[in-house]
Amino acid sequence: MTNYAIALQPLYSRLCEQPPEGIILPPDWFSLSWHQGETVAALRESSIDVVFNTAVTGDGKSLAAYLPAMTSRTYTLAAYPTNELARDQERQVRGYKRKFQPEYDPQIYRLNAAILEEFIETNQLPSKQAGLLNRSDNSEILLTNPDIFHYIHDFRYLRRNKEGKGDNPNRLFANIDKNYNLFIFDEFHIFSSPQITNILNAILLIKHTVPGKQFLFLSATPNEFLQDYLSKAGLKYRVINPVAQGAYRFSVEDSDKNWRPISQPIALHFPRNLEPNFRSSYDWIVENAESILLRFFQEYPGSN
Repeated sequence: MTNYAIALQPLYSRLCEQPPEGIILPPDWFSLSWHQGETVAALRESSIDVVFNTAVTGDGKSLAAYLPAMTSRTYTLAAYPTNELARDQERQVRGYKRKFQPEYDPQIYRLNAAILEEFIETNQLPSKQAGLLNRSDNSEILLTNPDIFHYIHDFRYLRRNKEGKGDNPNRLFANIDKNYNLFIFDEFHIFSSPQITNILNAILLIKHTVPGKQFLFLSATPNEFLQDYLSKAGLKYRVINPVAQGAYRFSVEDSDKNWRPISQPIALHFPRNLEPNFRSSYDWIVENAESILLRFFQEYPGSN
């Protein structure tokens, strides 16, 4: 059935020695990963503008991002490059809220163009600007996408009359940005070049108009060029890189409780004659959805 296969070793992530001060874990949680504790510590340093977390997929980057919101009053705005990812993360964040039960009861809302249009129509609001301000004022955790984040900071939602007069330039972005302490950009390695440029411009605008905010980039495949741009822009950043810090291993002793498994051994089989394009991969998934994929999840419930 296959031309070849790759055998992947199991992967273990180092645990932090103890949770950062003030972090109380749910009763059924043993500890945090090293990178999660380091991310919280970095975000507590007011001199740092930007934090990069480059932990591998499955090691809890999302939890690292939302720990401040779950354990202190850290209002958070997050941007996700796809609607599917935003929906998945909304479910995760609601799960974190159920487990951590933060006292201030943060309201969680997901927002894209279609949801915004429906919200405006349902509530009979006069404009997109009014809808955005309403959602921002009533959402301690707001999940959106890079385009809406850019349009807000590119003055796209401002009102103008026929003479070109209207809202002050900071009418929208300043009122939204003041509501949030932390801005998260997930899977930023798949952002397009224009999106990355737009985000950098927005970060500089926020830093110089609504100071004191912090920005967290999450990606298992970091972009070194982005770090270079931040340096040139005068932004201070810190990279949380478990690989560089020896926080990953392929094997540990059974008695070593300072590591937790991220993945079991994997035998990765490549289908025969699969063309290197998206359509071919999609067709293979459709053809094998029941015979291979569905059967796997039925045999191994709870798998990702």
